[in-house]
Amino acid sequence: MLERLNNTQAVKFFVKNEEKINFGMEIQRGLVWKLEMKSDLIHTLITGYPLDPVTTVEKDGNIWNIADGKQRLTTIIDYVKGKYSLHAKTEDADGFDIAGLAFDDLPEEFKEVILDYPIRVDVFKKLNDEQIDKMFAKKNQGKQLSPVIHALAKFGSKMRVYLAKAANTEFFTTKANYSLVDINGKEVHWAVLQIMALLNEEDISFSNKDVKNFGMKLKDNIPENLDKRLYEIINYLDEAFKNDNGEVNKNDDTEFKCIPQLKKIHIPMIFQTANEYMDRIEPNKFGTIILEFINEQKIIRKQHRDNPTIPLSKYIEACDDSTNTKDNVNIRIEEMCAYMDEKISRFEADEEESKPDLKLVEREDEREIA
Repeated sequence: MLERLNNTQAVKFFVKNEEKINFGMEIQRGLVWKLEMKSDLIHTLITGYPLDPVTTVEKDGNIWNIADGKQRLTTIIDYVKGKYSLHAKTEDADGFDIAGLAFDDLPEEFKEVILDYPIRVDVFKKLNDEQIDKMFAKKNQGKQLSPVIHALAKFGSKMRVYLAKAANTEFFTTKANYSLVDINGKEVHWAVLQIMALLNEEDISFSNKDVKNFGMKLKDNIPENLDKRLYEIINYLDEAFKNDNGEVNKNDDTEFKCIPQLKKIHIPMIFQTANEYMDRIEPNKFGTIILEFINEQKIIRKQHRDNPTIPLSKYIEACDDSTNTKDNVNIRIEEMCAYMDEKISRFEADEEESKPDLKLVEREDEREIA
């Protein structure tokens, strides 16, 4: 039987001891709440409606590891610390208009109500990773978590940490164009898993079921050669795509660097194309060709939009098909590789033409000697 202690702490305790709270357990989602949801939670505190308990796991002395309740606690702490104001459509609290107000703008009695609000805490002791995974799954039964989050919960700690490490490399954090919702929803982790399936020559679709089954197969033993190849390609692509111009992606008032063309739908295909061609072409040339290919697809799509008689490319048709079948995945890879092959062949032909005619050079040398 699990060893559990029931505890109750006021909001001000969590605000004061934020540095002793670990919100980064790999089983947790990122921060995905919109401002409306955050504001509704603050309204709940002010008006006295109940909150679900927070679940913590004692693993590192005095550190509280949050296994369930990250969204709620960070929303409350951030509001008290003045990091956001309430949504403009937040409903009145006890007849007082709180819409658009920051914490410091609230009436003193509302501030006290928030700071003194009691939050129940379930503290679990001595849980191993398997027990933490099972507890997360049981607590979230019936909740509308994404298939990705549900799957990650079943992979185990080792696999989640591995995917998180790859997802936090330079290419994914400053080059690939993932939205904030994608990042917080662990979609980058899922992309890494799709990429690993391609590199491992798995004959699967990109359906959630197939990718999940592949992850379950790997969760206890990631082949050394697969790990090595994955990071070779990550480093190659980081060199291939430069973001020197500081292009910025804006999402939910958060700004972060990226290369706009490198949208998530292209990323697994780019990795597989790099896997095929990185030994034949320098990184900077590879990056240039990929961006040309993606830009060409955008032009084709615009031409089709303006004139529907102009056909879409096979690549675009495969991207637009939401089924993510094996055929659609393979078509996208084949089309990108075919474009790469054509460009490399041109490079090689141009280099051959630029080489000096050795026989002509020999004849000229003979004349000089004579």
